[in-house]
Amino acid sequence: MAPPGESKDGFVAKAAGVAVVSGIAWSILKSFTTSATPSPPPIDTSAHKQTYHVSQGDTLFSISQRFGVPIDDLKAANRVHGDDIFAGDQLVIPK
Repeated sequence: MAPPGESKDGFVAKAAGVAVVSGIAWSILKSFTTSATPSPPPIDTSAHKQTYHVSQGDTLFSISQRFGVPIDDLKAANRVHGDDIFAGDQLVIPK
């Protein structure tokens, strides 16, 4: 509930970190003072590295066994954080 003398919109805007000007809310972006997290560089899939296109039914375990690569190395080379891969994905096979 808004305090006495303050509109509901003004109270909500203040709580959300925005300013209300002539009925239009303008975001006060505090992100200008913080540094953004840089995105990781793209995975290098150049010709000197082997790649594999994931097929229906493939798992990280089956791919690691096929190529003789530890699952953790396969996940690290492809920035996979869980166990999910999908048909159509392209994986880099580390050497």
